[in-house]
Amino acid sequence: MKREVTLTWRPLRHQVIPPGDWTTAVLYGGRGVGKTWNGCRWLLTQALTYPNTMWLAVGRTWSEALRILAEGDGGFRWHLVGDTENSRPSLEFTLEGGSWETAFKRTPGQMELRFVNGSRIRLASADQPKSLRGTNAHGALADEVAIWDEESYQKLRLAVRLPLPAGTPARVLCATTPNGRNFFYSLFLDVEKLPQPGLVFVGGANGGQLPPAPPPSSLDNPHTDDAWRASLLATYEGTDLGRQEIYGEVLTPAGSVFKELSVVRHTRARLDRWPSSAEYEETIIGLDLGAENPTAAVVLARAGDRWHVVAEAVAPCATPEAVRDLLSPLVEQWQPHVIISDTNYPQTTAALRRWGLPIQDADKRAGSVVDGIRAVQSLLAGDRLAIDENACPTMWRELLGYRWAVGSDGQPLVPERPVKKDDHTVDALRYAVASTSR
Repeated sequence: MKREVTLTWRPLRHQVIPPGDWTTAVLYGGRGVGKTWNGCRWLLTQALTYPNTMWLAVGRTWSEALRILAEGDGGFRWHLVGDTENSRPSLEFTLEGGSWETAFKRTPGQMELRFVNGSRIRLASADQPKSLRGTNAHGALADEVAIWDEESYQKLRLAVRLPLPAGTPARVLCATTPNGRNFFYSLFLDVEKLPQPGLVFVGGANGGQLPPAPPPSSLDNPHTDDAWRASLLATYEGTDLGRQEIYGEVLTPAGSVFKELSVVRHTRARLDRWPSSAEYEETIIGLDLGAENPTAAVVLARAGDRWHVVAEAVAPCATPEAVRDLLSPLVEQWQPHVIISDTNYPQTTAALRRWGLPIQDADKRAGSVVDGIRAVQSLLAGDRLAIDENACPTMWRELLGYRWAVGSDGQPLVPERPVKKDDHTVDALRYAVASTSR
């Protein structure tokens, strides 16, 4: 006997997903606004509406995918398993085998929820990008995506590529609290790039084409506990962390190293004039070597007293030959008088010298990291460093997200030290800039 399902979940005003053939929807705001509840509700609705479809639910980690998306309050189990005390009917009859226990399959490295209509929701982890491989999906929920690495988000986009039977395009719902001016901000929240085709904002302005202003805050959800909200305010109200976590504001990350960095002052798109290649008086390549991590090369060219970052190359390079191949196009085009190289791989630099490249060892003495950072800060503060953000997208992203390690109070630790994450082009830049002062 066939049973009809009427879904009566009613989102709050700031949770209403715009209609239409969008490909990306962004739901962002403070903690506790109902992002996960709404994302899981939407994904379940899709799986039940379209038989024999595949969906992805991606948490920041495997633990969060299980603890929050699968079994947490507002997660899939919460929506499907009834609660008579709160007048929430059971929808377990929609699941394979008629119960959560039979429908939710959990094996090492894989979690999946199966429905009687043939649809499936596969859970995955953003900190394990390979878990997104091998799946062709009709849509996905990306939970707390602003905290992911950009690589994981791009791998998710590649996996979500199957159009729905009704002709609706494959789509991703991003549910997150902002995390500073990182890749997520650059892709979706930079007002200078909006509106974008296929991008909508849940509860957004202008029919969903623009972000909500202001974004929903932790205080806008009437279903959260009063004591929880009071505790949140008592702990974070009046702090930068509170502005982000409670009110969903996009801030410069805590401990940001390059606070001087400005779209208006330091990018090609905003400068009155960008020199032609013939006007550069000298060029330098900074080279950060990696084996497990990527190798990064950046080209600095000087016109007058201003240095311009004009090119970058970033790729895994496990051998000297691979590094040579990475450098060759840059060397051919820019003819650097010197390549300031990381010294962590002496066999590689020795091979590059044998092949005739003008390799010079980077300054790696004690204190050189902070000294190099100060040199970059000085150039930025004096408007003497400009970046071609289109030619160097990795560097632009890494500069914006480069941070000092901070303590529980949000202040940089003493002595200062940068967080070793997403810093390969920044290190290459630091080597090159430090060499100009020598």
